[in-house]
Amino acid sequence: MGENKAFKARLTDSGVIVVNPSHASMLLREGYGVQSGGGLMLRPLEALYLAYRGRIIVELKGSALSFKDLMAFFSRRDEMLWVKFTVYHDLRNRGRRVSPGPRDNSLVYLSPNGRRIEVYVLEESRMTSLSEIAEYMDSSLRNDRLPVLAIVDRHGDVTYYSISKFQVEGG
Repeated sequence: MGENKAFKARLTDSGVIVVNPSHASMLLREGYGVQSGGGLMLRPLEALYLAYRGRIIVELKGSALSFKDLMAFFSRRDEMLWVKFTVYHDLRNRGRRVSPGPRDNSLVYLSPNGRRIEVYVLEESRMTSLSEIAEYMDSSLRNDRLPVLAIVDRHGDVTYYSISKFQVEGG
């Protein structure tokens, strides 16, 4: 999409906002953001994805921010942002309407058959305890979401694993 067709958005203290009502409405129909009194509030992953795709130009005090600037700004608050963005980007490119999930490192989308999927994002090079994964899985299942692990390797490739409960018998 050319730069002349990109929507303008503004970086504020509370996030990235699209003020133009028709642009906000179009993005909302595509599954981005949440309506706010001043327009459409985009969450960091959504703003990054739309900026990366050339759909929005994010401005701060009248100056356009590059994707790299925007990533640096949001990464100060979330060290896993690049890894989550990699998975978000992959899922959006597969046609999924993804939104940030209930946990810091999770994303949620509806499968083609209407089942809610919760994707827990992990980085291959970071240690994660089995109890953390079990807690995530239990929480997903309790909330009627299918748990999936997305593991991002050092090359930015994503591998998805569906996970389920198991029980060890005996002693």
